[in-house]
Amino acid sequence: MASNPNGELVFNRQTTSADLNVGALWYSAPVKLNLGKERNISAYLGGSAFHLNTPSNQSYTGKMAKLPVRYSIQGGFKIIGEKFDLSPNFYSYVQERNKLISYGLLVDYKRDAINKISAGVWYGSDAVAFCLGYTWLQMRLMYSYDVAHTSPVSNSVSALQAHEITLTINFNKASQKNIKTVPSFL
Repeated sequence: MASNPNGELVFNRQTTSADLNVGALWYSAPVKLNLGKERNISAYLGGSAFHLNTPSNQSYTGKMAKLPVRYSIQGGFKIIGEKFDLSPNFYSYVQERNKLISYGLLVDYKRDAINKISAGVWYGSDAVAFCLGYTWLQMRLMYSYDVAHTSPVSNSVSALQAHEITLTINFNKASQKNIKTVPSFL
């Protein structure tokens, strides 16, 4: 082990604080709509608040500050077809002077009753994200790639990007038997 100092800042090595968050999500069971051609449509809308108790946070300079409350809202709907499902959606948050809003579309191609291939793109005020995924029964494996484009950080750091891999297991998959019918209004 080297004994020479390296000039790195060393923060408190251990810290504990409570961080209070709350959120809710409304999700509709699929309903049948007659829009020229009968389609099943479901929708969702949710909101969250993070850091309600504004816990202390140590910055990279070593100074302590209160973590500001962050509010978010997300929503979208899913148009369920025979071979393809389309899911347009949005996500937005506000934390002090920082704001983000992004819109996107996820497309699922149903290969058969238990296999789906997914692809999506989202455009936000700070990045563009692309994803590819595969669903088998109730398990979904997704890969996403984000490229920052307009944030102050991305202007100073070239090629700022992120890779994510997500594994989702849906333990309570809704049955198609729960679809409700809504009379045509067009």
